[in-house]
Amino acid sequence: MTRQQLAAIIHQRYFKYLIGLLLLMVGIQAAVGLQQGQAWQRDNQYYHSTKFVKDYKADPSIYIGYQDVSGKQPAKVKLESFQKQVLTFFDNGDNAVPSMMTITMAVICLTAGLLTFTYDCRTHFDAFLFGLAIKRRSIYWAKIKLVGLMVLAGIVIGQSSYYLILKSMVHHPYLNIEIGNLLQRELALLIILMALYILGCFLGLVVGELVTLMVGAYGLLFSLTFSISNFEDIRRFIQSRTADQYGAEPESLRVFLNRLLDAHYVGVVYRNGRYLALIIGILIVSVFILWLGQRIYQKSSLEQQNQVVTMDWLKWPLLVLGTLYVAFLMTMNGFFSRVPYDLLEKHEKYLLIWYFIRNVVLVGIVGWLFINRPWQRKTRLSEFKISRKIN
Repeated sequence: MTRQQLAAIIHQRYFKYLIGLLLLMVGIQAAVGLQQGQAWQRDNQYYHSTKFVKDYKADPSIYIGYQDVSGKQPAKVKLESFQKQVLTFFDNGDNAVPSMMTITMAVICLTAGLLTFTYDCRTHFDAFLFGLAIKRRSIYWAKIKLVGLMVLAGIVIGQSSYYLILKSMVHHPYLNIEIGNLLQRELALLIILMALYILGCFLGLVVGELVTLMVGAYGLLFSLTFSISNFEDIRRFIQSRTADQYGAEPESLRVFLNRLLDAHYVGVVYRNGRYLALIIGILIVSVFILWLGQRIYQKSSLEQQNQVVTMDWLKWPLLVLGTLYVAFLMTMNGFFSRVPYDLLEKHEKYLLIWYFIRNVVLVGIVGWLFINRPWQRKTRLSEFKISRKIN
């Protein structure tokens, strides 16, 4: 069988689902852009209305702010300056927070990755593909290319629709977009979202049990918001001698990620080298996971695809990495231990090592029991002995 024939088979199977995925991604982002544009137009109509202009000129302090505790009145602001301040759509400040639209896209990208291989496994389509006269490597890349390109198209077309709708609805000079900064942010966001898709594909290959896969994947997605900042926290914890030195860093990686995930932020993206290094690191790790996923798919067994871990040789690497990751998160966020800030305040930095070792042992035991499930082995062994006696 040729690669073109394989692509035709996979295209015929996935086409209607992928069109639905594309329409969903583009529709959500376009709908958010339309909603936000209409909300801005209502605000624009109000702040330029005759009633508001009259009220503002009569007493600007009502809108600018009340006097502080010292009794000092706020500085006067011209009407035009106040209108520009409240109607400027995109925020280039430092108070960025992840937008619900971006979070939704992240969840969709991860879910698309999870279903790329999990769906075919549970519908026995993989068994059909493995019976064809074609290498598994070609099957793997055919799936990745088809679904991945559709996810990529959904991100690009959806984001383009979002900004084009806003550009048509928000009047100049209130749009406040700098094209260079916007393109840098969109490229970094694209890498992150596609990395989540690749991560979903990898997890779908490695974890066979559906409930474990879904809970673990979305739990990992949620934990990433903590783990990236925690890796910076451990560096600052080691370098700090007092609790004051361990305070929040204004240009941390978490602040950087908040800016990328905030659809209203179009300011300067790469303010230091660590930001660029993080994006390059995510790109390199994604390529490695793609390669590793290909090797796993080539050696996968249909008999083990419904187990917790689909391949026996992956159990220990996943157990070790998962244990270290969860134990690290627990230690840095004060689960069953004291937070690093408290340890610095009491001059007990050494206890962090003890907390980490203790969490490794506890999480490792629970993880080993969950992956190996020795109670199921006893059940199978007793059933085997009974069947031998009957025979």
